[in-house]
Amino acid sequence: MKILILKNKRAFTLIEILIVIALFSAIILIGVPFSQSTLAASELEAATEVTVKSLKLTQTQSQAVKEDATWGVRIVGHNIVQFKGDSYDLRDAAYDGLTQFSDKTLFSGLTEVVFSKIDGLPDQTGNIVIENSGKSRTITIYANGAINY
Repeated sequence: MKILILKNKRAFTLIEILIVIALFSAIILIGVPFSQSTLAASELEAATEVTVKSLKLTQTQSQAVKEDATWGVRIVGHNIVQFKGDSYDLRDAAYDGLTQFSDKTLFSGLTEVVFSKIDGLPDQTGNIVIENSGKSRTITIYANGAINY
């Protein structure tokens, strides 16, 4: 019967494994807040872009007198509703266009804007402020119909 003897066995020691685990933990602890901040900034930018595009599309629909109606935008909670009608309450819900945002995205300021037929002038002017994780962007709607952010 032969007994096999292994010499010069190479393996990781418990201390080496613990050091690697500690390094990975440190990397994760540093990386998670950074990625969350980046995600929040990305969500804020996307919400701003989508809101501006919704406003401009709605304004264009009113200028084109689509369906022989005025068109508007209403902010309801974390959602934007593009609607057909003179106001959100009097709208034709069959034409509603809904855009939903994450619960972290908060809106304040103007909540409803209706654009007039042909000239596309807004019935209200002011700011829509969009916030996400402590950062904010402001969209301004002017009396001449300009929309800036």
